[in-house]
Amino acid sequence: MKKIRTWALTLFTVLVVSIGFSSSPAMAVAWEVDHAVKTSSSPPTGEVCKGMGGFGGEACYESAGDYWWVFDQTADGKSVAVEWHDYVDYNDSTTIYRTGVCINSNGAPSWATCNKNYYEGHGLEFRVCYYNNGVRGDCGWWSGKVTP
Repeated sequence: MKKIRTWALTLFTVLVVSIGFSSSPAMAVAWEVDHAVKTSSSPPTGEVCKGMGGFGGEACYESAGDYWWVFDQTADGKSVAVEWHDYVDYNDSTTIYRTGVCINSNGAPSWATCNKNYYEGHGLEFRVCYYNNGVRGDCGWWSGKVTP
């Protein structure tokens, strides 16, 4: 009987200790895919924009309303997209809250927009990429952070 109690107490202790020290599993961040809506206007002046040097595409972020503006300049059969990371804190580049892409597949030349909703105080990074039938091709460099 004493052996059973000792064994049960040992098992209980091991379980409590292992549960107490185990970390929660990492949360997977879902990849958001949006298809941009064609517009006849261009982004407001003063917005943060990034181009793809020589690639024929540009993306701008408009913080008033959280709009991505995506410009496809070259009629080459490819779409231009903006890929973005939404970090939990502007000063933290390790914890991504959301991530995704806004694809302008409306043909060239055209501006198109995606309307998102980000939390204030977060940090956004973005880059411009080619997409062909939903598959990412070449991309430019990631931007510096901008604030929503």
